[in-house]
Amino acid sequence: MKDLSRREFFKISAGGLAFLSELSVSREARAKLEEIFAERAFVEEDYEKGIDRLRTAVFEKEIESNWLFVEKGKKHGWLDIGKDMSIDSGSSIELLPILEDRDVSRMHFSHTHPIAVLKADKEISEPELEDAKKVRKSNLPSLPSPADIRTRALQKIFLRSNNLPQKLEHSVFDPSGRWFYDVDVDHPMIALITKKENPVPEDAPDTDKLVPSPGESAMMRMGFEIAGQQDYFRREKRIALEPLLRFQERMKKEWGVELRYEPYP
Repeated sequence: MKDLSRREFFKISAGGLAFLSELSVSREARAKLEEIFAERAFVEEDYEKGIDRLRTAVFEKEIESNWLFVEKGKKHGWLDIGKDMSIDSGSSIELLPILEDRDVSRMHFSHTHPIAVLKADKEISEPELEDAKKVRKSNLPSLPSPADIRTRALQKIFLRSNNLPQKLEHSVFDPSGRWFYDVDVDHPMIALITKKENPVPEDAPDTDKLVPSPGESAMMRMGFEIAGQQDYFRREKRIALEPLLRFQERMKKEWGVELRYEPYP
């Protein structure tokens, strides 16, 4: 999305508050949601237009873009979550009370893994980068991160504990395509990475502070699993079906993570 003037920002923020006024949510939820919507852009456009904009952002933006699509009847639009409310941070849970309105048919969190990161990591040459920008496509993927997956799990747990419908989707746009991801919150590994852990006391020995907790250790192992597969795809410069299927099966069985991949046409 282009940079907005102050006048344009207030106009689209007002659009978000107007959309919010259509929702049937509790007074407490409305007060918090009004704070969020008042500070962020809300674009009244359909799902497909937002999807196209996110794909473009992969190749034009230096940092991640984070957006939420919400639909209720004929009303719909995209809320700019912004880098200060990145879905990696978990603070996006503050938006989930939108689902108190049972007539909300869809909520979809989408964010980007920009190709600029590959350039910074020296994994793509300047000519390759320029070619990718022209066609809005590359053969170098950037998969969902462990932080992405953990946030998805925390959101599902929140919805379950608050008896809210699980009408929530997640996807990430990378240079090669789009990854949809979901989790089984009853899987032992998902339970481990989302378990609340007591902080290490300040007066604990330094050696104790350096030892990762079970949850942190599990997150690191998941990161190695994902990074290893990602490196394989990048070396091959393609995502072949059989390795992809094996990876998907392994992530589901060992981690409780469901992945679906859609390459760009």
